[in-house]
Amino acid sequence: MPPPARPFLEETQDDPGRLRVAFSYDPGLGKTLHPENRKALEATTAALDRLGHEVVEVRLPLPPETFIEGYAALVSADVAATLRMAGQLVGRDATSDDVELGTWVLAKMGEAQSAADVASAMWTLQTFSRQWLAWSSAFDVLLTPTVGVPPMPIGAYKLSALQRQGLKLLTALPAGALLSQRSKVVEAFEPVFEAAPYTMVANVTGQPSMSLPLHWTEDGLPMGMLFTARIGDEATLFRLAAQLEQALPWRDRVAPHAVP
Repeated sequence: MPPPARPFLEETQDDPGRLRVAFSYDPGLGKTLHPENRKALEATTAALDRLGHEVVEVRLPLPPETFIEGYAALVSADVAATLRMAGQLVGRDATSDDVELGTWVLAKMGEAQSAADVASAMWTLQTFSRQWLAWSSAFDVLLTPTVGVPPMPIGAYKLSALQRQGLKLLTALPAGALLSQRSKVVEAFEPVFEAAPYTMVANVTGQPSMSLPLHWTEDGLPMGMLFTARIGDEATLFRLAAQLEQALPWRDRVAPHAVP
């Protein structure tokens, strides 16, 4: 990647110019668009329009099942390799007592996969990236919600006792049998994709993204708006962030739950 033209702090002093901003009401990797995210998108696109940007609605060329399957395969392989490296660092093998159950399940799934499985998943996501980047070259910035649902209490995604028991039984299976139950493992992590149905795309494509707290629920909880630019174009995001912070300042907004 070429180095930045100048420090990003200096970019915040420049006007972003008239940007072509695409936005979408699609639920991403989730199943439905939360009403709060619809309100957030409507308010944010209206603000962008007032600032002089060209705002266009698009449909996301995001195949959820194919993307999630490839993403899960690569993440589980990465978790397995990470725990293997952790064992080398501490001088003993990692055990199920060292990590959360979800992490251990992913590691066991990663160990059970073949090199061909991982290569296939990588090719799937590389193909997706090429297609997505070609599609998104028609605009400067893509706007989506950052998360799929409003902020949840800590522990909201904790596995149920039945889920924990089922996953523990899966980890005791031989590699081949475990792989045959891959769909059940992915299903157990479904709330993660509902909660974060947009951010994983830039993880795969390598695009710069930023989340700005531009929307608040009725009870004062912040919800982010995710802006994703072209690869290597962080400068545009910093300029746009500075402009939006001036137009929709959030510095003095504090969630009531955070006030003593």
